[in-house]
Amino acid sequence: MRLNEVRDGCMASFSLARGDGGPVDRLADFWGSFRAAIPAYPISLLGLAAVQRELPFTGLLILMETIAFVIVWTAFPLVLVYVSDALGASARYPRYIIAHNWTNLIQAALFTAVLVLSALGLPAILAGLLIMLAWIWLLLFKWNLARHGLGIGGGPALGIVTFDMLLRLSVGHYALWVAQRT
Repeated sequence: MRLNEVRDGCMASFSLARGDGGPVDRLADFWGSFRAAIPAYPISLLGLAAVQRELPFTGLLILMETIAFVIVWTAFPLVLVYVSDALGASARYPRYIIAHNWTNLIQAALFTAVLVLSALGLPAILAGLLIMLAWIWLLLFKWNLARHGLGIGGGPALGIVTFDMLLRLSVGHYALWVAQRT
């Protein structure tokens, strides 16, 4: 994966969230956008390692996180095939998923940066504030991405973002739970 591909994908995602679909349309590589998972995966593991104080960073934890990562990266696009069809937005589905995949990389980098800063000694109150601001920004960003990417209203976009976050959180927490119990 080339650095300019990462830059172009992330910038196209930012453009679509602002309502400009041109950069995403120029990417036009639906399957290629899943390559955003390649740098997102180790970044996510770094974030996990930064917050693991009670649970040892073991092979089982890495395996469970890997499974969770694959589930999230595949389940969301699969469900969205049907959701976008029900919303009458199936023609815009590919451009939305392209941008969404690159947004997942942005999300991993954003949260990992805050978690690493916290692990390096950032005061807990400041780390908590940064996490809260990151969540707010990300939810608004993904909401705009869904609205502009799929050409839908704010309510359905909120449903998509809620599903995305609940999927991530539930699968991720289940993976941690299994790693702790085994």
